[in-house]
Amino acid sequence: MKRHGFTLVELLVVIAIIAILVVMLLPAVQAAREAARRTQCNNHFKQVGVALHNYHSAFGRFPPSFIHWHDSTCSKSKGNAAVFEYTGWGWGAFLLPFIEQQEIHDMITFETPGYVGTTPSREAGIMPIETYLCPSDPQGFELVGCCTMVPLPGYTDQEDVGKSNMAATADSLDYTCDGHEPDEDPLTADGIIFNQSDTRIKDVRDGTSKTLLIGEITGGEKGSHGSRFWSAHGFEDTAEGINGPFSMPGGNPTFDWKRGGFSSYHPEGCHFTFADGSVHFLNQDMDQAVLAGLTTRAGGEGVGEY
Repeated sequence: MKRHGFTLVELLVVIAIIAILVVMLLPAVQAAREAARRTQCNNHFKQVGVALHNYHSAFGRFPPSFIHWHDSTCSKSKGNAAVFEYTGWGWGAFLLPFIEQQEIHDMITFETPGYVGTTPSREAGIMPIETYLCPSDPQGFELVGCCTMVPLPGYTDQEDVGKSNMAATADSLDYTCDGHEPDEDPLTADGIIFNQSDTRIKDVRDGTSKTLLIGEITGGEKGSHGSRFWSAHGFEDTAEGINGPFSMPGGNPTFDWKRGGFSSYHPEGCHFTFADGSVHFLNQDMDQAVLAGLTTRAGGEGVGEY
């Protein structure tokens, strides 16, 4: 009986065709997956925008980025002589009841210094808050190091608090005072949410549709335990633009705590929630003067299209 089958040449041709199809389809599959991740990230920023407005309705103001006092020679600092340094909780913690995280909120003793407070507070600070995370960030969720403290049982000294991909747009200027004397409490910042801020919608004189509230940030590579976190220190300035040189998406080899700026692993830009609650994806190549104008709450820049 005569048998039929593929010759070696035919088999190689079929394999080559399959390989070509895979190469052609892979970018489309990756693009579809990124589109889905970007949509999910956009939804997270929308949820936080709604939560911030609900917080404003409840308390008559937006939350501060965090509560921090310390002595410093930086020109922006207003040190409290009675307390050398006190770091309280940030907007990510204040907002928990408004993003369906009341249980974690109830674990926190807000009267004690933030993430170095009582054990229930510290256990709250390590919780993953999905709403504050971006699915496109290859770092994923991990605990990050923030300060010198005794680790919680079962954790290392680099696993202090839970990572976040969101930060308040606190200032249009370099909050580290031109990169010299670090100043982690920009009390005179020109954005909406910053240290010890008490900003109301009526204070946003540039218009809520023309002023940024929060933006997207990235940390280090997976396993680096380097990133900002949701429990405190949740702010950045826009002085370095979007995906700037101090961010890893912008080319920096490691996470820069002081000057990372706003960045994302979405192609060509990152998400921002505006003071009217809307979410926009801003391009990394946008004019820096426009980005600065969108950051200020009452700068009178007259920002046009963006």
